[in-house]
Amino acid sequence: MPNKICCIYQIDNIFTGKKYIGGTVNYLSRCRQHKSDLKLNKHGNAILQSEYNTYGKESLEFSIVERLDTDKNLFSIESEWINKLNPKYNMVAAGEYFSPSFIESTMSASAQKNRVKAIREHYKTDEGKQQRKNHSKRMKELWKTSPEKFSVSKEDRIKYGRMGAKARKESGYKHSDKTKRKMSLSAKKTYVGAVSPDGTIYAPIVGMQDFCVEHNLCLSSMVALMRYRRNQHKGWTRYEQK
Repeated sequence: MPNKICCIYQIDNIFTGKKYIGGTVNYLSRCRQHKSDLKLNKHGNAILQSEYNTYGKESLEFSIVERLDTDKNLFSIESEWINKLNPKYNMVAAGEYFSPSFIESTMSASAQKNRVKAIREHYKTDEGKQQRKNHSKRMKELWKTSPEKFSVSKEDRIKYGRMGAKARKESGYKHSDKTKRKMSLSAKKTYVGAVSPDGTIYAPIVGMQDFCVEHNLCLSSMVALMRYRRNQHKGWTRYEQK
């Protein structure tokens, strides 16, 4: 068997029937990466990770769907298979983050439409709602217990933010009025509090945006601090209630 296999592959959950379709230039290496991330409980696809935790590693089967001689049309062929099989894990993954393959692929308009539709339908179900709650709870615990392991550098946050903004712009995405209202209310959300570099305690903080303007702080960094994603920002630390 050759060291590197360029192909379209699938991960099949034998208990739920859900699938994940991916494209890679090195099949064996990609499989090892998937398995390693799942074992370490840090896989980027929260639903795949959740079901792996529930059913165990024996529930997932890896297989090659189509071998390719070159990676020239890898993303377009991957998109064709996604459009054809409508794999549930892919639908969920696209709703959680803009993966590089999703942004760079030449996915057809119909495939994108089907993906968005599947995402919305999934998260309207009781299972989808519970999965999002479980994922949110799990990530909060990870940030709280190991912030240094799951922290993201300022440069990466800027890069990922620009990637997401570009993808949204190219897809014609706009926030709904309902989402805008939620964002507005979030700006007035109450946080537990913060401690300034000189030891002054500000608790609770109501309206983080106004607070950051008043104290010359970065809004996103302070929110990350409140959510255990940072240990400090400009000498400010999170106020811990006793």
